[in-house]
Amino acid sequence: MFRNLVCFLLLGVVLSTSNVEPDGIGDDGGHFGYEVLQHRLDHLQHRHDKLAKHLIQVEESSERLMERHYMMMNQLLSGISTITNISSEILKQQTPQSKRVINCCKMVSTSGKYQLQLSSKALRSAVYCDMDTFFGGWLVLQQRLDGSVNFTRTWLEYRNGFGTVGESTEFWLGLELLHQLTNSGQYELLVELKNEAGKYGYARYTDFRVATEEDKYRMVQLGEHSGTLPDYLGYHRNRKFSTFDQDNDDQRGESCAVRYFSGGGWWYGSCAYSSLNGKFTKNGEGYGINWFDWSKAATFSRMMIRRK
Repeated sequence: MFRNLVCFLLLGVVLSTSNVEPDGIGDDGGHFGYEVLQHRLDHLQHRHDKLAKHLIQVEESSERLMERHYMMMNQLLSGISTITNISSEILKQQTPQSKRVINCCKMVSTSGKYQLQLSSKALRSAVYCDMDTFFGGWLVLQQRLDGSVNFTRTWLEYRNGFGTVGESTEFWLGLELLHQLTNSGQYELLVELKNEAGKYGYARYTDFRVATEEDKYRMVQLGEHSGTLPDYLGYHRNRKFSTFDQDNDDQRGESCAVRYFSGGGWWYGSCAYSSLNGKFTKNGEGYGINWFDWSKAATFSRMMIRRK
């Protein structure tokens, strides 16, 4: 465009000075025409240089503006991401543990009450997860602390569960949920006790699984034993569960639950080397929360399972 302008001006000058002699030698008018032409060319060159400098400044300014724009956009996106993460964490922390839905206690990091749901179609159940004992991940099945809950219960109650699930409460989670849990994956079992003298002991079993209600919630699997407590649960392997109103033990003519353990439900055989659901204190036969000769009336019991 600049070249076209220059050519146009030159053409005008040439036309206006057509009387100048070709060899540049003539009267004073010819020399004046050349001076005018030279002056105009110098002026155009000056304007060209000034315009070029201005364009360079504009281009540099645009580049700086774009850089600032990209920098601000990146900072904005980074800020939005940070705010989103913080908001998510705050919402997570503000959501009560009792409303958080899990399918395994290994999903959580702190002990507390949660909502267990094994599948999208399954009902939710309140459970307590212990994340402090033996590296955590334990789901509490049974807990007895002070005798505040009566464990002389019907078959229906042992099937569905009773008591209030919590850190410092007494409860039985329920045989049906125990069946569903132990058949949804591989589980181990932990039993904890304190005897009459307050001595603590535990027993661990590498595998634990309970059958269906049709099979009377039989203890179909109990793995290898370890711990400070003697293995007084091994005798009950492959035994059916019994309550005072549904006798599935191996005794004829009498109920082990009624005869020895105040109606507490358990996997009785003929009759028992252990029963953690008996009376909280010794009954007439001398049996309470029982672990054979280690304790006849334990002052604390807890059963927990953990997915492997």
